[in-house]
Amino acid sequence: MGGLSEARTSATATVGAATALAVAPGTEPTRAVARATHRPGRKVGSVVVLAGGDLVLYVERGGRSLISFGDDSETSARRLALACAELARASRAGLLGKMVIGRIDGIDALAGAGSTASRAFGVTAALMEAGFRPTPRGLRA
Repeated sequence: MGGLSEARTSATATVGAATALAVAPGTEPTRAVARATHRPGRKVGSVVVLAGGDLVLYVERGGRSLISFGDDSETSARRLALACAELARASRAGLLGKMVIGRIDGIDALAGAGSTASRAFGVTAALMEAGFRPTPRGLRA
């Protein structure tokens, strides 16, 4: 299987009732999120990030909450890194408006930076590597 390239990674803002789940039917959020009450929804202004054709990130309008999709494999980690880089690029380019991510997979975004026991740690680390910075309200691109 070939390597993933940035050309195959894209952030797409939903403009109607379509959602990440319509883009990638059958895709399941991480196990921790599946147990939580917060789930992706059909909301105008939400953002989905695809890498290699797979759904990797779902971001609510305004970035208040982010849900990751994937597992702990090396391929999933590469896709996560590419997706976070694309999200940061789109946010800095002004394509997504002001975005401050407050929660990742149901956990406070800044708390995710201190716990290696959850996938939120990996997502927080990937976002910070992509250029997101901590603020009192969460992570900002």
